[in-house]
Amino acid sequence: MVIGGMTTIMPITHALLLPNHPLLLSGLTPEVKRVTAKTRAGLNHITSELKTKIPEVIFIIATAGDHLPTKINHNFGYLLQSRTLPYSFTEFGDLATRGELKINTALTHRLKESSETNLRLPQITLNKAPDNLAIPLISLGLPYAELPMVGLLLDNKLNTDDSLKLARWLEDWLMSQPLNILLVATGNIFQTSKDNPAARLSARQWQKVLAENDESGLMYLQQNKNKSHDTLATPALLLYQIIKNINFKSTVISFENAAGAGLLVTNINLG
Repeated sequence: MVIGGMTTIMPITHALLLPNHPLLLSGLTPEVKRVTAKTRAGLNHITSELKTKIPEVIFIIATAGDHLPTKINHNFGYLLQSRTLPYSFTEFGDLATRGELKINTALTHRLKESSETNLRLPQITLNKAPDNLAIPLISLGLPYAELPMVGLLLDNKLNTDDSLKLARWLEDWLMSQPLNILLVATGNIFQTSKDNPAARLSARQWQKVLAENDESGLMYLQQNKNKSHDTLATPALLLYQIIKNINFKSTVISFENAAGAGLLVTNINLG
């Protein structure tokens, strides 16, 4: 199935696929930062293009990974509910980068309340901002790192059927919001050794899928994500399913194999 259809008016003004690897942190040594030079240039290109499209809120989607509390039941996803969440990255060798993410708690609460009859999107309280949400926003720089956000961590076991159900509901809900929203899906397309055949195959598949806006191809990547440790396929599939009824164009700005991590920056123009 090819994504894209009739133009629909939506508050979503722009969409992005962004990596969230710690190698993108700004406080790393120059030698380490050179490993991701292509990705950093791609992120600078994005921020330059978005100068006239500053959103009121960022709706950012990632997989939950190991950020969930223990003994939690299976749900579609989990919404961050704290007003602010601090971030720091000393464990990755960045001693300088620190701050806090700002959560749009009113919008998050409306989303949670509206979803209760159809979906399972409980709010969760964390002591620290999840790295996989903080890093892409910080990588975009100001003002994005300081804009209010809604953070959605998708359940690690979310399947393609549940993704479609969630996307259809989110599309309807987002259309009713009186805000300009930047929609972001974040993750890395592989995390493996440089010469791993699964990584090379994943990179080729991703470039083909994005060139053709191929929803079935994204579903295949999502179903096979564990082979290459792909953390982008699930949030990217949800994003594309949300915007599938809008005219849009995807452009891969950069792709880089950075020390075995597949980093992809994709710009999605809507309308």
